[in-house]
Amino acid sequence: MRRIDGVRVFWALLAVVALISCSSSRKDSGVIYDEDLTRAAEEPLVNERAQSAPSDEDEVLRLLGLSSDTSTKTKNESQASAANLQEMEARISEMQKEISDKNVEVANLKAELAESERRVSAMQVQETVEPTTTSRPATTTVSVSGGFSDRYQAALQLYETRNYNQALQVFDQLLQSGGDPDLLDNCQYWKGECYYGLQQYHQAIIEFEKVFAFKGSNKVADAQLKLGLCHQKLGNLEKARAEFETLLSNYPDSDYVAQARRYLQNL
Repeated sequence: MRRIDGVRVFWALLAVVALISCSSSRKDSGVIYDEDLTRAAEEPLVNERAQSAPSDEDEVLRLLGLSSDTSTKTKNESQASAANLQEMEARISEMQKEISDKNVEVANLKAELAESERRVSAMQVQETVEPTTTSRPATTTVSVSGGFSDRYQAALQLYETRNYNQALQVFDQLLQSGGDPDLLDNCQYWKGECYYGLQQYHQAIIEFEKVFAFKGSNKVADAQLKLGLCHQKLGNLEKARAEFETLLSNYPDSDYVAQARRYLQNL
């Protein structure tokens, strides 16, 4: 009886050991299985997350409120703007060169104009310093006989027929002779008229101004009027105005007052 109980106990213990071993084996197998299932379930999620995770560049663009398409468009626009800027800079450079060339051309023209004005001014000064008395063409020497008055009338006749050079010769002879003081101032005045007729206005001014050296001359108002006309012919309008105003001031009773006023109105 005791032997049977001992056998039963042995088999019971053996069954317990086997049960414990089987349970342990199942537990280990279950842990491995669960981990594999968890890993297998998580792998698609990780892959999906990796695929859907934005790159650093996309993240920066997202933070700036831009997209990759907007960035590409912006880059293209920037490239186009850079090209347009280069084209504009090239055009500006070309225009600056054209302006520089024009400035050089204008400077050359100004230099030529200044040189021309200088030459004209020099010619005018030369005419003033060296009057054209010597430019009178050579003429046959005129010999007029008779007394002073006869020769004076002959000279006037030459002037009226526009033989100015011959008339000048006779008036010069009469002035050098020193006869008839009452007609010497007239001879001097008519010399001025001869040069005026020859359009030698500088020399005419010189001759008319000599008339004022004759005291009591009846030709001073005439000479004053002609001085204004000579300066007007030469383009010296301010000087002409001054001469006409002098006539009005110094010779208010002259027969030339009306003429002087008319000339002043036309200046």
